[in-house]
Amino acid sequence: MSGGPALDDSGQVIGINVSKRQGGELLSFLIPSAFAKALMVRAGSAKPLTQPTHAEVARQLGEHQALLTQKFMAVPLTQQKHGGYSVPVPEDSLARCWGRGRDPDFKAFDLERTDCQIDSHVFAGDFNTGYIRLRYESYDARKLGSLRFAAMYSQSFSNEYFATRGSRKATPAECSERFIETGGMAMRAVVCMSAYRKLPGLYDVSVLTMSVNQPASGVQGRMDVQGVSFENGLKLVAHYLDGFRWEVQP
Repeated sequence: MSGGPALDDSGQVIGINVSKRQGGELLSFLIPSAFAKALMVRAGSAKPLTQPTHAEVARQLGEHQALLTQKFMAVPLTQQKHGGYSVPVPEDSLARCWGRGRDPDFKAFDLERTDCQIDSHVFAGDFNTGYIRLRYESYDARKLGSLRFAAMYSQSFSNEYFATRGSRKATPAECSERFIETGGMAMRAVVCMSAYRKLPGLYDVSVLTMSVNQPASGVQGRMDVQGVSFENGLKLVAHYLDGFRWEVQP
């Protein structure tokens, strides 16, 4: 399971083993043989690589992120309801979502969680890139009162992690914070971007939001995108923020 071919009963190559699950017995993951055949055809006329390949890797990942962005924005985001709030989630055909309803661990307030992820990871060297993840927390804390809710709500927002320190892979995240209004809802939004050091033109992008229109209830959202261009990162952020809505409750 370390990179050899996978054969069918007649001895035909059907895939190439490229990874395995640690701790699992004989559970591996394959690239279909059609892709390997295409690479062999290209290799017959390709020039050998004699220099570092960062530019070529960045080019191929750039093509992938362009298709990922196009696919994500081509399908309208659906609305998931949390009280008077509507938050944007991808359609089931595009992403897998999971969540938890009223969390029994919280007695003084109601908390709901939702996570969605588009599985399009690309392994590039020592890191994964090329995916989009969205998650939400919805609070109903009318039992607490506005002051206690504001303290808890702000603490939850400030606990969110951003890579403010650089690494061998990427630069420190640079963030911008604004108060905006979208869909009839006042929101606080923080957008952070971190550049890949050896893959020019690619960034990790995060946007963190929280509603600020109700004294004892609210919704927090976060979208993380790995390995996109600066332009497509801004497009995805705008597309995401445009999906929030507030409906006045009777």
